[in-house]
Amino acid sequence: MDHSIRWQAAKSLEKILLEEQMPSVVTVLKNYLSPETYKNDFEQFDHCYQVIWKYAQSMPYPAFYQAWHQQEKVKDGELY
Repeated sequence: MDHSIRWQAAKSLEKILLEEQMPSVVTVLKNYLSPETYKNDFEQFDHCYQVIWKYAQSMPYPAFYQAWHQQEKVKDGELY
């Protein structure tokens, strides 16, 4: 996919996304913040990071934490 299209899509998402949809986007985009994406497609990594950072600033901490750890098991406040 063309990098400029990705960037436009990310910017559009920021404008049209409803607050209740933000956790789902964080859960999906966090998978693109991997060392492999950083090394092989830094532009995609950066776009995902910027969207997540904006949402992290907008969302209450508990909601962001839950979205980030959606696929991980949490016991007594610690990941295992």
